[in-house]
Amino acid sequence: MRIAAVAAAWTLALGAWADLGPWHSRAFASPVSVAWTWPGGERGSMTLGGQGGVFTPAAPGTAVVVRCEGADASGQDAWESSWGVTNRGMRFEAGLPRESGTYWVAQRVGRIDRRIVAAFAVAGGRDREADARSFPPVTRHDSEKIRRYRSAYEPPAWQAFAPRWADAFPMSHGVRVADFCSHDGDRCLVVDPDVLDLFARIATELEGWGIPAHALRPISGYRSHDHNRSEGGAARSRHRYGDAIDFIVDADADGRMDDLDGDGDTDGNDLWRVALLVEDLQAGNASWRGGCGLYLSDTTIGSVHIDTRGHRARWGTGALDARWDRLARERGITDE
Repeated sequence: MRIAAVAAAWTLALGAWADLGPWHSRAFASPVSVAWTWPGGERGSMTLGGQGGVFTPAAPGTAVVVRCEGADASGQDAWESSWGVTNRGMRFEAGLPRESGTYWVAQRVGRIDRRIVAAFAVAGGRDREADARSFPPVTRHDSEKIRRYRSAYEPPAWQAFAPRWADAFPMSHGVRVADFCSHDGDRCLVVDPDVLDLFARIATELEGWGIPAHALRPISGYRSHDHNRSEGGAARSRHRYGDAIDFIVDADADGRMDDLDGDGDTDGNDLWRVALLVEDLQAGNASWRGGCGLYLSDTTIGSVHIDTRGHRARWGTGALDARWDRLARERGITDE
């Protein structure tokens, strides 16, 4: 039996009930389960089933799924099923989309209308080239308006829960689900596709340097609140928003940053070479604009942080921080 592989990222927004158009009855691929963690810590699961199914709802309600066309919740493919509670948590059964793409899941329970943005990356079905770059961006505020008001810049409340069978699922060039999900054992996941695209572009540029793309090794992606706190991360760390990756260049797979400048030593100069590449890439693409940090450590020698927060931010360990200041003066750059 061919089992489709699915990964999903979720954001939640309250809004008016949309006109979701006509219903269609369809047959779908084999069932696949996806689970997630609720803000309060309770876990739920979703079954994307062959013929769908119905549970007795804990509260009267229906869910509607419809393909997005641009920014509108409209399209031709939709289905309906009941929300219900089983002894294994919240479960939703419906048909698995035949094609990868971004869909609205509109839920009405009593008088409450909710709309969830969900992206399904389907592999093993008709869409064989699918990957998770179709994930929707994490809901975020206008960074130009609120970036100085940190209290308004809340991390996402909803997270996907990545089952272990999805660990090897490719999210982008060189990034698997296992690489990006929170490493504290909770298997949580929030994804912004812009940072995946930036990471893939860095890998492509490294290939032009003669460095194999697989050398770009992610060491940290999304972090849950608890994981971020245990790592000593900032309260508003971009890792909590799902738009940050820490990585090293490690062609020999020894777990340490490689000597990129050929001077026989691995140090901050090698990090700086990657940093200059990130500076140029982010300056040339507004969707990639964000942070770049350089960290020296005893374990990996050093690592590079990138994020797509929407405005430029730079920092580094020790003398690397001063290098950013000097670069800004030389190029006339101001942090936006």
